[in-house]
Amino acid sequence: NVPAGHVGILWKRFRGGTQLDPASVNEVDSDNNMSLAVTVQNSGDATEVSIKVNVVLRAKGMDDRALPTGEITTLDPGAQGTVEIPFGLSDIVFDSVVTAKVTVEKVPGEQNIDNNIGVYQIQFRLKPA
Repeated sequence: NVPAGHVGILWKRFRGGTQLDPASVNEVDSDNNMSLAVTVQNSGDATEVSIKVNVVLRAKGMDDRALPTGEITTLDPGAQGTVEIPFGLSDIVFDSVVTAKVTVEKVPGEQNIDNNIGVYQIQFRLKPA
């Protein structure tokens, strides 16, 4: 029996559908209006509510940028939910790899939070005109 509140990150992508690989540097085209789509699965045995998703961008030569907190309103056992977290050009740099740390906040009763964090390396490219 899985404890209530087991939530883990499944995948992230940018608007346009680029799936991010945690094992490599991901090259993506930049845009004025970008977003990360974070999909979360509830592997527990209870419905979870108000699941908070946080993203912090970090790179050499810039301060950490905490993006707006995303929220999945309700997530039934076994179900997946996706939240889009927007950001723009002012949140990134082009001359360095940006690390995106995605954290799903612990829900009541959750015991294993190891799978609530994902770290992704992103190299932003100027979008061709």
